[in-house]
Amino acid sequence: MSQKSNLKKYVAVFVLSMISSSLYLLPYVKYVFYDALLVGLNATNAQLGELLSVYAIVCAIGYIPGGWVADRFSAKKIIIISTLVTGALNIILAFVMNFQMAMVIWALLGLSTSFAYWGASIKAIRMLGDSSEQGRLYGFFQSFEGLMNTVSAFVAMGIFTYFASQVAGLKYTLIFYGFMCLLAAVLLYFVYDEKSSVDDGEEEDKIELKDIGRVLKMPQTWILAFTLFSIYAVYSGSTLLTPYLTDVIGISVGAASIIAIFRTYIARFLFCPVGGFISDKTGQVAKTILAVAILSGISIACFFLISGSTPVALVLTVVMVSAALIYMNYGIMWSISEEVKIPRHLYGTAVGVASIIGYLPDSFMHTIFGNWLDQYGADGYRYIFMFLIGLCVISVITCVIAMQFKRKNA
Repeated sequence: MSQKSNLKKYVAVFVLSMISSSLYLLPYVKYVFYDALLVGLNATNAQLGELLSVYAIVCAIGYIPGGWVADRFSAKKIIIISTLVTGALNIILAFVMNFQMAMVIWALLGLSTSFAYWGASIKAIRMLGDSSEQGRLYGFFQSFEGLMNTVSAFVAMGIFTYFASQVAGLKYTLIFYGFMCLLAAVLLYFVYDEKSSVDDGEEEDKIELKDIGRVLKMPQTWILAFTLFSIYAVYSGSTLLTPYLTDVIGISVGAASIIAIFRTYIARFLFCPVGGFISDKTGQVAKTILAVAILSGISIACFFLISGSTPVALVLTVVMVSAALIYMNYGIMWSISEEVKIPRHLYGTAVGVASIIGYLPDSFMHTIFGNWLDQYGADGYRYIFMFLIGLCVISVITCVIAMQFKRKNA
């Protein structure tokens, strides 16, 4: 492959990551601008919760039919349309800011940022390369998305703080979000060449509605689903390391925030591609995930040995090592689909099915963790760490099944 075509491929990955970052700024805007959103929408705390509930319900309903649509139509066109619609929704809310409009917009966001977009985006990355490149493609996608999240967060905060009024700051922040979406859609039109996507010699069949049942029966779909479930849950659960450092270890809030920035942004940017390089170099995605999952479990177990008297340097080392390992697997979790040979013309549908299981932890895990912390105090973290280690074990078991499936169907 020429250096020029390889560069074009990773430019496309970067733009896809820019789109992924831009699309989810509005649905989760309350995580950054909570108070401003309360004032701007003249809403209550409960009503802000309702917005995310509506969004989550529409997303969940749309995963499977949206995946089928992603297999039936052009992934590039689906992504561009979804991105343009999301950009327009940002701008509409900026100029018509009230709770009733927000309810409609969050429901529509469930369609524009999930439904066909989600399956199409994951499929578009896979189609950029053959089986020898999947780890790097997905790894760099996650890495670039982390970078874009960081840049957009700083720019948005700069725009918001420029205005004296919270509502004005939120308005122009939403306009910026909309502009990001529109720009990314235009860039994708020029940099993503769907005609030159890699098919790995697979015969392209036209998907039919009955193929949803076929996807549900495929073992590969469930291997992908539980790979996502276990890796994503560890990634999501590891966010509680920040309060653990302040509540149990006694690190200052400022120092813990710096560590959180490293763990959330820098580690993602640096280590997501590392897992990709290793899995592509060895040609063994499942074995790579298995090995990293074992090391992740060991690194999490190290927190049982840490106390308030542990040197800060040692604590930081454990945090950074665990973050690096978690992101190595997070970057390549989708790559397992190529190793177990999920048919590419059914991949969007498989992504939809697997995503329902894969992202299920968000619906229950943090509630359980919160209850443990409320009931047991600092000891609750020990239960959380045991839970995360158990998830690493699920990753190992799933990878063993994937390797057996690969050998059986070689």
